[in-house]
Amino acid sequence: MKYSPLFWPIELKDDRILILDETKLPQEVVYLEAKDYLEACSAIKEMKTRAVGQVILVMDIFLLEYQRNKDLDLKKIAEAINATRPTLSFKFLTDMVLGWAESGAPLEKCISGFLEGLKYARIHQAQEAAKLFSDGDVILTHCNVSGLLPLIAEMCAKENKKISFFATETRPYLQGSRLTAWELMQAGVDTTII
Repeated sequence: MKYSPLFWPIELKDDRILILDETKLPQEVVYLEAKDYLEACSAIKEMKTRAVGQVILVMDIFLLEYQRNKDLDLKKIAEAINATRPTLSFKFLTDMVLGWAESGAPLEKCISGFLEGLKYARIHQAQEAAKLFSDGDVILTHCNVSGLLPLIAEMCAKENKKISFFATETRPYLQGSRLTAWELMQAGVDTTII
């Protein structure tokens, strides 16, 4: 399977986190580097990544900082993450990580397992969605679902079902025209912006 960069827009690499700057798309594909949790929290606050990217980033923030110092104050990091978005609570995720740490569970293994499960769930979601479509269907989308639509189109193509998309422009960040249309067109899928 070929994934859109939006499918998994975050990568923990050595001593930093690489973050696909979604505000630069479609003009250019740029990755920001966050060297610590404060820089990563700024990327969330500034909407440099969204949706699934923010979930992955929250987990990678904990991984990065834990790999550096196993005795660090995880609650301080959780508070910084939870303060990034007044319209979206990360408390469920940060509480999950704090719960693992408090229980004595191997934190790196728990976070890695969560991320692997998330990736599997996203692929499974695309597989299930592809079953809903027939050859020639046209799908109306709104906003962006971080790499799932090209994956759905690819799975449909494997079943000899050609689908196309109408992507709404979406306000205020134009995710539909900037992200959805871009990633579908990059994958060679027939797309119209409305």
